[in-house]
Amino acid sequence: RAVLGSGVLPANDPQYGMEGFSGEFPAIEDARSAQGGITFGTAELTITPISMPGHTPGGMSYSWESCDADGCVDIVYADSLYPISAEGFRFSDPIDGIVPAEQIRAGIATLRTLSCDVLLSPHPAGFSMADKLLARNEDPASKPFIDNGCAAYAAFYERKLGERLLVELQDQLQPCSDDWNRLIDDVLQSGDGQGHGPDLGSAEWQSVIEFRLGVRDDPELPDAGSDAWCTEIDSRVRAR
Repeated sequence: RAVLGSGVLPANDPQYGMEGFSGEFPAIEDARSAQGGITFGTAELTITPISMPGHTPGGMSYSWESCDADGCVDIVYADSLYPISAEGFRFSDPIDGIVPAEQIRAGIATLRTLSCDVLLSPHPAGFSMADKLLARNEDPASKPFIDNGCAAYAAFYERKLGERLLVELQDQLQPCSDDWNRLIDDVLQSGDGQGHGPDLGSAEWQSVIEFRLGVRDDPELPDAGSDAWCTEIDSRVRAR
């Protein structure tokens, strides 16, 4: 609320100082606070705000139920979680004790818990709006927007965060370490997006990582789990 009322982007916003953006916008005089979990709306519609910081400190998503003659669906308008920033900003560095990367991870985890028959987002490409409109035009009886899109949306931003952190932490990450395993998994995603998958660093996980990279049958790949294997996997992931 304070930011919207001021019309000035705060210095802790990842995009503060980004080239081509002054950091100023028209202030909203009667901005009100909407804390996550508090509902608002009308007698016909109840909207639940969901705090989802990271892309911006005040990032918010919203969910509601919409009904027609065919029944009801749960709709989620999910804010962007893309780790884009002005030059010099690091999502891995704490700001006033809060690590933006961990905020994005929390948002991703929240997305996966939501009842999400229909996904909407600020960027139409984020929920394949054009493809869905085309599919509906081709078959008016189809319902392409009802696809539980939050799962794929969360997986996309998890991958993008992993790619960003691999760059930020390039000189700090030790291949084969727990932190390295986590970021490699963010990028290549060994699980099913619903919390199910092999234990990070296990032989099964290493096999899935090789499969994701298309190198499982590469005779020149070092033995799985060795320092040389991790270094080679690291190199190939960064080269993607």
